[in-house]
Amino acid sequence: MSRILYRAKSARGDDVADFIEASSAAEAMSKLAGRGLKDIVLMQSPDIAAFNQPLPGMDPQVYARLRAEISEDRSLKAALGRVVRYNASLLAVGAAALAAGLWLRLLPLSLVGGALFVYPFAFFAVKHRHLNNFQALLKSYARGQWEEVRRLAPALRNATDNALLPWDIDVRLACVEAHQGRLDAAVASLEHWRPQIAAKAPGMFEARLASVYSAARDYDTFVRLMEQAAELGRQDPSRMVDVALAHARFGDLRRARDVLDSVDVKLLTPTGQKFVTYVKGILLVREGHPELAIPDLRTATDGFLELSLKSSAGWVALAMSSGYLAVALARCGQRDEAQAVIAPVLPILLVHAEKPLMDALQDDVLQRAA
Repeated sequence: MSRILYRAKSARGDDVADFIEASSAAEAMSKLAGRGLKDIVLMQSPDIAAFNQPLPGMDPQVYARLRAEISEDRSLKAALGRVVRYNASLLAVGAAALAAGLWLRLLPLSLVGGALFVYPFAFFAVKHRHLNNFQALLKSYARGQWEEVRRLAPALRNATDNALLPWDIDVRLACVEAHQGRLDAAVASLEHWRPQIAAKAPGMFEARLASVYSAARDYDTFVRLMEQAAELGRQDPSRMVDVALAHARFGDLRRARDVLDSVDVKLLTPTGQKFVTYVKGILLVREGHPELAIPDLRTATDGFLELSLKSSAGWVALAMSSGYLAVALARCGQRDEAQAVIAPVLPILLVHAEKPLMDALQDDVLQRAA
């Protein structure tokens, strides 16, 4: 059972953000629709939601609204505004105590008031520093700066009680090892995670392990593990999108089409929906219809760009989508635009793109543009 974050509209048209207990995305959507909610958006996949933990001292609905707001706007200005808004009472008490202490010349009261007023900002500063370091790690990973990834990882691993952060870091470190030709060591480094991840989110371990094999360019094992992850993680429709993407990139195009057609897009997160459009574009390129692929790949690339402006986690997806868009444009005779699309993300593609995509870029975009 997962506590899935969602956004919706009430019957009266009010914005709603909360958590729903459900064992699958389909069950979550059914329960929410049964409550009369409309415009329901699941903000988390069930596997990610399985690791949600209540924030001590905060009402769950308030916490849900905060999480939803953060997903929409991660800017520093918005973050500071949330610090003030969600700690207004504490800030008011602290300011009043500080002012009274100064007025009455009571040093202890002034110190207590000052501490109460500063505490929310100090707590935010610590969390924001960890977030900045994680974003720096993601940027270094996207650029292939492996030593910087290794340097940042140890402190971040211990920065939170949520198991997902150290798990994500260890997967990325394993991918670094795989990139550098040490696949067996990379796979072995993750094995101790298998029981913990499988107990909470079936299929997640296999899906992330697949990314390690992809980094090592073992595409057959990558596809096989994605299929296994989907079989184990039926509660999460994003696993089926992963299977479709894996086959669209390296495997059976008919299988990719059939899987994609089986996905109920409404059960996906907004990010998951972007990947559906991305898969459609790749399939059209591989099926020999680049002119039909361009609209889907533009939409996906724009979506990943929007995601990348919020978090560096979107950089690799943006680069890959831009790469396929560039191939489609070049095959339609629009090589100048293809070159412009690929130029900003080429350093990331040189690190992370699969060999078939790089071969297509070399043949259709880079070599002919030279």
